Amino acid sequence: MKFRILYFPEPVDCTSDPHYVHYTSEKEMMNDVIKVCESHLVKAICSVRCYDEDDHLLLESDVFMPNKLAGGRLMTGPYAKKHKIEGLYFYADAETKPSLPPGLTGVKYVAQHLEELLEKGMKELIIGVVWTYFNDHNCSDYITANFNALYVDYCNQDWYRSDEANYRKHILELAALLGVHPNELENEL
Repeated sequence: MKFRILYFPEPVDCTSDPHYVHYTSEKEMMNDVIKVCESHLVKAICSVRCYDEDDHLLLESDVFMPNKLAGGRLMTGPYAKKHKIEGLYFYADAETKPSLPPGLTGVKYVAQHLEELLEKGMKELIIGVVWTYFNDHNCSDYITANFNALYVDYCNQDWYRSDEANYRKHILELAALLGVHPNELENEL
């Protein structure tokens, strides 16, 4: 049996459509992150993870997904509404102990304990989301707050751009919510 190995040294983008917003403080960043997570633009929150300088996981919430996976239980009722995980299926327990509360409650926990977490070396907060206008969670549907560089990336899949009407609504409403011009969300880092 013969194999051929192909190697392409050029980096490629992983289907992401980044939307960077720069900030002057960590607190300002978290205020906007909570504002977006609480808004109608985010249908549900799949996961919340905090990483340190070495990309080690400091804290994480349980993980939920929008499609039924092996053994996943559908989240419904007041508990699911409170945490903004309604309509998602349980996927996996948090790896960290202690763990973050699920969904929106986990994001708020990070905001409330921001100084303490930054002192422990938190560099990044990564929130898996289901954007309302696209009703799915894929590999680029994340809100990433980088506390070293003071920016937040409100990222989505690049193929969402083909749904022009919903994509335009998403960008315009996200820009209005954040108080930036829509063109600012379409600029690279």
